[in-house]
Amino acid sequence: MPSRQVLLPADDYPRLADRLAALDHDIEPLLWHPDGVAKPDGTSIADGAGNASADAAFEPEAAWVSISLLFSGVFPAFVEAALAPGTLRGPKLVSPAPTHRRSSSFSPRASA
Repeated sequence: MPSRQVLLPADDYPRLADRLAALDHDIEPLLWHPDGVAKPDGTSIADGAGNASADAAFEPEAAWVSISLLFSGVFPAFVEAALAPGTLRGPKLVSPAPTHRRSSSFSPRASA
């Protein structure tokens, strides 16, 4: 089975790399920056708008959106790049694994 390409904001990759490597799936991270898309080894595969380089396969099946990307001002450009090749597979909501457990005994405070 070929690896699945997942488009990620380049700034978020360092904190996700270990978790992605630990998955049972063969995932190829593609790191997006407004100036272009690259593999983790630095190989450029597309421009920032998602136009693939002549000799590269840019076919992300999923895109990972972080809160920092939403508030960065470049979110529309990221979406444009993710949609450009037409290879995303349905809506994907991907979030990192929680790093803490929430209490199951939460009860909201009564308002005065």
